[in-house]
Amino acid sequence: MKEFIYTLLSLLEYTVRALLLLKIFRTWLPFKQSFKRTGKYILCTQCVVTQYLLSETRLLKRVLYGEDMMVDRSIKSAVIVILCAAVTFVFSLWLFEGKKSVKGYLSANFYALLELCRFAWYAFCIPVLHQMSAIVSAKAAEGNVSFERVNLWLLTAEVVWNFLMGAGNCILLYLVISWYCRTLEGIEKKCSGAELLFLAFPSITGFVFCIFLRGILYSQKEGEVRFLFEDYPGTRILVIALTFLMVGMIMVSIKAFTELVKRHEEKSRLIVYENQIEEMAQHVKDVEDLYDGIRGMRHDMKNNIYAMKLLLKESMEDKNGASCAEAQKYLAQMEESLEGLDYPVHSGNPVTDVVLGRIYRQCRKEKIHFTCDFYFPKGEKFPVYDICILLNNALDNAVEACARLTEREGAGKKVFLRSYEKRNLFFIEIKNGFDGRLLKDDNGNFLTTKENEGIHGIGIQNMKKCVEKYFGRIEFSVDRGYFVTKIMLQEGKERMK
Repeated sequence: MKEFIYTLLSLLEYTVRALLLLKIFRTWLPFKQSFKRTGKYILCTQCVVTQYLLSETRLLKRVLYGEDMMVDRSIKSAVIVILCAAVTFVFSLWLFEGKKSVKGYLSANFYALLELCRFAWYAFCIPVLHQMSAIVSAKAAEGNVSFERVNLWLLTAEVVWNFLMGAGNCILLYLVISWYCRTLEGIEKKCSGAELLFLAFPSITGFVFCIFLRGILYSQKEGEVRFLFEDYPGTRILVIALTFLMVGMIMVSIKAFTELVKRHEEKSRLIVYENQIEEMAQHVKDVEDLYDGIRGMRHDMKNNIYAMKLLLKESMEDKNGASCAEAQKYLAQMEESLEGLDYPVHSGNPVTDVVLGRIYRQCRKEKIHFTCDFYFPKGEKFPVYDICILLNNALDNAVEACARLTEREGAGKKVFLRSYEKRNLFFIEIKNGFDGRLLKDDNGNFLTTKENEGIHGIGIQNMKKCVEKYFGRIEFSVDRGYFVTKIMLQEGKERMK
């Protein structure tokens, strides 16, 4: 009966730990595609099974503690904790996406918090065990109590204390991990090496401290058991204080990390807004240049007409034809000036015409072949401002990629743009040549090849924000040597939102 109760209590405690382990991992990392449905069950099962096998199986107890299966020194129990953390790390490599270093940090962090909460609660509950033992001993000393009843009282006190230990440890661990996950909620958890080291250092320190405590907590020699808290009573308060300080260090590091991420996101948003303002200023400048040219041509038109009359009159009188050649040359110059005022691309919207005209002239300057089959969506489905943000950023990236190509790679200096509609969906597709280099991190995000990494990705952030407003998608791929950007927007979603 006693073994059954202890096994049941252990399984309940292991199950709670497994659920909290799942909670802390899912706050940081997504499951791999093949484990979207089964991953949580696999992780929880391995946590429960690993702890049960290492703690309760007789065969493994013999391997860890010897034939008598007695833990004569508390340091031996540290092996179980280290093995559990190692097995969790191996399973996380199999189940989750993301960096290995992040998975290692989460495994160490969970077991550090588990051990710190356990030791803090253990040191706090030791007086309760002593008090219950004293009450049972006083009752037994009265002499009118049977031996069986005393054994029952001792067993009850032992079960109650173990229940208090397990329940208290689980509640304390739940409170800490809930705060941990709540603090990280909504935060983009992308860590550089330095940031991850900053986060991992308190966890590793706490984990090592708990292993040290297991090494000195108790020992048995020649039948005599020595407990740290009995030999040095003041260490109990010291252990409680140190464990809570270690937990506090972990929590402070997480709080500092979230504040840094929020500041970085704020800075990124400011850069995004500055980038959008620059784009608007560029649009205004393009339109102003167009109108200035029109006003200038209108102002000079009378003079041009008068000059043409004189040249025509002279050409009629000039038998050598020199004046006629001059007139043709003058007409060619006027035609060239008028071409600069015309839109080279007609998309069905004057604002996108300005944007695409700028890209067209930029491609001519860089000797890039630009093919445009873009038509602005009919009606008032999408604001022109958002469409211009998508076109500006995507086409600027495409032109920049083509401009980096060498003379040998000149055949790939091509940009293709097209758009089409399907029911309430609007699609934009851009293909451009590039040098074939695509650098990605462990999360699949593109790494910059630019010198100024601080502002890298702002254009893509702009595009993603626009796409999210319309519950759309943006995808990047490579097709037959061309980099392809595909954008999908859904009509009406922005207004409904």
